[in-house]
Amino acid sequence: MNIIDPFTNDKVSVETKKGQSILKNYIKNYFSGGVIPEPPPLPPAQRVQAPILKRVKSNDKTVGFRCETEIQHLNDSIYNRDDGSRTIVMGDIHGDIEALRFCLKYAANVIDDSDNWIGGSTFVVLAGDMIDRARRKNRIMMSVMDEDGRGVGEIKHEELKIQRLLNKLALQSNEQNGRIIKLMGNHEIMLLNQKTPGLKKPSDSWSSKYSTNFGLINEKGNKTNVTRALGNKLGFQGYKYNKADLIEAGKNRTKNYAPAKSGANLLMNCGGKRMIVKVGDWIIVHGGIRMGLVIHTLRGLGIQLNDPNRGKIFLEKANETLRQRFNDPNFLNEIYKSFTDRYGLVWNRKFSSSGFLERYCHDLLDVLKYMGFPNSRLVLAHCNQMNLGLFKKGKTYILPKKGETANSEIYGPIVHSREEIRCNYRDLVHSNLNCPVIPGITYQCPDADRIGKLWRIDVAMSRGFDLMNDIQKIFMKGHIDDYWEARKPQVLEIIHHNRIPDEVRVLKSKHHLPRNEAMLKKYIDNQSVRDLNLYDPRKGTWDDLKPK
Repeated sequence: MNIIDPFTNDKVSVETKKGQSILKNYIKNYFSGGVIPEPPPLPPAQRVQAPILKRVKSNDKTVGFRCETEIQHLNDSIYNRDDGSRTIVMGDIHGDIEALRFCLKYAANVIDDSDNWIGGSTFVVLAGDMIDRARRKNRIMMSVMDEDGRGVGEIKHEELKIQRLLNKLALQSNEQNGRIIKLMGNHEIMLLNQKTPGLKKPSDSWSSKYSTNFGLINEKGNKTNVTRALGNKLGFQGYKYNKADLIEAGKNRTKNYAPAKSGANLLMNCGGKRMIVKVGDWIIVHGGIRMGLVIHTLRGLGIQLNDPNRGKIFLEKANETLRQRFNDPNFLNEIYKSFTDRYGLVWNRKFSSSGFLERYCHDLLDVLKYMGFPNSRLVLAHCNQMNLGLFKKGKTYILPKKGETANSEIYGPIVHSREEIRCNYRDLVHSNLNCPVIPGITYQCPDADRIGKLWRIDVAMSRGFDLMNDIQKIFMKGHIDDYWEARKPQVLEIIHHNRIPDEVRVLKSKHHLPRNEAMLKKYIDNQSVRDLNLYDPRKGTWDDLKPK
């Protein structure tokens, strides 16, 4: 591998001392003085290289400007797809760059070992919640962190690196007629809304609640307060911290994602100024769409029910208000509020939660018809599919495994046969099929072609969801292998067709994300100290719990 000497423009091998020196300077310039921490080494077949991007100080603005000028239809709401074209849809990655890489490299095969685009004309849609790695709801629902407040596999400036990688790929894919489409989820919208009166918004405690201590300490801001607030307080003694100091640290992160600030610019540049998109016959949104929102919006705009463009107008209005909000922090109207409130596009859980009822399939068809898209299908993220109660009410399905490659497992496509065996989770207890108790990507409401009208793609793949209490509970119930399989990085693949139904597959990485074995063993060993009243030796050691 060679690298360019910036002074002579000559190629220099990175294996030489000169090449290594040049490489270190590139990294130093790119990450403003930071050093890329090496993740735990993987076996050769699983290794994913960290991106090394040539960058000058103003590169973030330069890339954003190039996207705006070079990529046609950058922030369109509707894309028509040619017969045989390919679209990949990914669920929540929540600040885990390795989850992103595994999806793009092993599952979808659209990037190479150097994180460069090889996907041709493939469209890749990220369905929101690209940020917020940690969970800190209470002393039980808390992401594993070490003594330095670092999450499992976390690296410095991880959220920013994710956006830089995606923005680089946006430019590269455009050269091959591909596309990177970044949709905003509820976590991005919350930070964008900041503290505007009348909006569902974050307090500073929100920011500290969903970022690891390590992530907070690396955000721009008052380092003195951050260091004082964190230190070693949120390691094994995870719930014994000075909350006021932690919230003070969260202010820095909140400011970084304010409209027009550096974090928000990275997030929304290069195709990120959207909440919803229609690709072919597939509508993709983070949370969901309710009938009342569609009616309220169209009536407010004076659009008639029989207007043939009503669906397009609805989608474009949603994305237009997001761009107005991004460009003007003081912008606020009733339409934007309705799109981002608890019943809006990024928050609604009617079609994605474990409370799904069979009659909701009819409600979904009504929404699609009202929008003028009766033949479309809906893809949602937002609610992960780990909930064992998901299957008690509506009929929930997964695709059967059909094959594999060197790095991925292939589920589907569906064959047009009513006799095809699939896992129907409402009836699973009466079945002798070899179905996993915990699934990955699921679908519901199959139509006459046996293709689901509703697909749910959030599988909690981020290592921020390594919640030890949940892992141990599932282990004690005997479902630990299904749990780790369901959380492997995976994507929904759509092959578009004009005269026959689209082909749909789930592509799942064969490889688990790397975990720091020593860190997790130490964390579990210290549970007997941290949670004296809750510790139970039946919960297992890390050797019992880890992915196999």
